[in-house]
Amino acid sequence: MEGSEQRSGKKSKNKKQRARQEQHDQTIEKGILEERQEEIKEMERIEELQAQEFSTETRKQPINEPIKQEVKETIKKPENEAAKQQQRVESIKQPVNEPEVKGKNTCNLHFNINYRTSFGESIWVCGNHEKLGNWDLQKAYKLEWSEGDNWKGTVPIEKGSCETLEYKYICQKGQDFKWEHGANHSLRQEGRTEDQVTKVDNWQT
Repeated sequence: MEGSEQRSGKKSKNKKQRARQEQHDQTIEKGILEERQEEIKEMERIEELQAQEFSTETRKQPINEPIKQEVKETIKKPENEAAKQQQRVESIKQPVNEPEVKGKNTCNLHFNINYRTSFGESIWVCGNHEKLGNWDLQKAYKLEWSEGDNWKGTVPIEKGSCETLEYKYICQKGQDFKWEHGANHSLRQEGRTEDQVTKVDNWQT
């Protein structure tokens, strides 16, 4: 009987020890869990502050000047093709670099051609007159670009220096030259008395 009571007492003691151990383990786990939750909350708080600072700095940044300029240029552009065409016509009417008339025998010949070029390209005029290079590319006359893809130039030519002036336009980029197709443009010079003559041509393809 006494041995049975001793065994029962040991079991009860072991049971209490296990209960205390389990309670201790639960306390430790709870503490670890609470620490982890605090760490997560702190990380979330830091991320929120960083997001607020980034948003504030973004609002403070000024609009890029080139973008502003691009918007302004877009606003200035004609709203339709008819307006562009009118702008092109008005531009053609105004000669570029018109030289002074050096005498009664000088005629200022204004060349005008509308041709859309790519970056790095330029337009030249070459013809059968010394002022146009006598068909020599190296002595051709370079035109100047103006708004609306208009290329212009003014060449003073002595009146009666040739019977008929013939010429063609050339597109040049680097060492490459592209002549326009078709027949030569021509202007009869014999008997002309005007001091100013304007030629508005189309590129021949």
